[in-house]
Amino acid sequence: MGCAHGRHKGDSKTKDIDAQLREEMPKLQAQITLLFLGTGESGKSTFTRVIKSTLGITSKRELALFTDVLRTNTLASMQTLLKCEEVIDAGLHEEAIAKLILESQVLTPEVADAIVELCQNEYVEYCFSQRASLKLHLPDSCYYYFENCKRFAQPEFEVNLTDITHASVRTTGILETVFTYNSTPFRLIDVGGQRSERRKWLSCMTDVTAVIYLVALNDYNAVLQEDGKTNRMIESLTLFRVLSNSKFLKSKDWILFLNKKDLLKEQIEHTPLTVLFPDCPETAKSNYSEGKRFICDQYRALFGGKTLIHHFTCAIDPENAQRVFNDVRLFLLANFLASANLV
Repeated sequence: MGCAHGRHKGDSKTKDIDAQLREEMPKLQAQITLLFLGTGESGKSTFTRVIKSTLGITSKRELALFTDVLRTNTLASMQTLLKCEEVIDAGLHEEAIAKLILESQVLTPEVADAIVELCQNEYVEYCFSQRASLKLHLPDSCYYYFENCKRFAQPEFEVNLTDITHASVRTTGILETVFTYNSTPFRLIDVGGQRSERRKWLSCMTDVTAVIYLVALNDYNAVLQEDGKTNRMIESLTLFRVLSNSKFLKSKDWILFLNKKDLLKEQIEHTPLTVLFPDCPETAKSNYSEGKRFICDQYRALFGGKTLIHHFTCAIDPENAQRVFNDVRLFLLANFLASANLV
């Protein structure tokens, strides 16, 4: 669960940097602006959402919105599975239950009971396990939705931090979050990762301290929802190369978040990296530790910017997300103090 790039910074170094910043920051009036980039569903919004939640800056209104989001995620995920050709061709014995789910607009307790029952169906289970090869566009957390659907459907349901980390919300436009963390003022800029959203990115590229580029490590066996054929990791690699070589971002500090390491660990055992990278070494193709390093090397080989560090992350793990974020903070602040000739 820890940061995979170097050791976690020691307490003494953290205290030294924080003490110096408390003294110097007021006169420098500095703010760290982080631009989160990456393809759709790489975890950009999840990461910013978890940081906000762990810092206690998520409003009650935002929390309430996730109640409906999670109910919609749950219902839509099962509806997608039921529309799979393999399920339709099989002819479900639970036809009445499936019809109830497909015709429902909201997640009621009755619908939640139906979802739990259908989760036991062998054809539904098969389609879920083969969702990548069947090109089913399901949220990574859909199993979490099914496990908790009865709780979500209750009228008195209130979301918790774990629920928030699993919620799937497509980001459109540009979202900014401003807060202070350990005496350091931050501005996080989160943008939509789909192709249709990328034309808006240019307006965010000025006055940026660093770029955090997120990669979904399990995307080597998935295709874009936008066209149903382009491999997601190929799209991510191409975008990373273009952005890190762009005149707007080339001189910035870059942090590569190789995200969803938990899903890679689960997937690589039965789906080798050679499905995308035929030249992947035998030692890495089905091995989690070697495999994640191999993927990291593919991105590093394409980097065209100034400085790049990387972390293997799990955005839905609040402890991991906060620890990685603090490591990033220390890295950027050390660079900031050095550039200001304060160290």
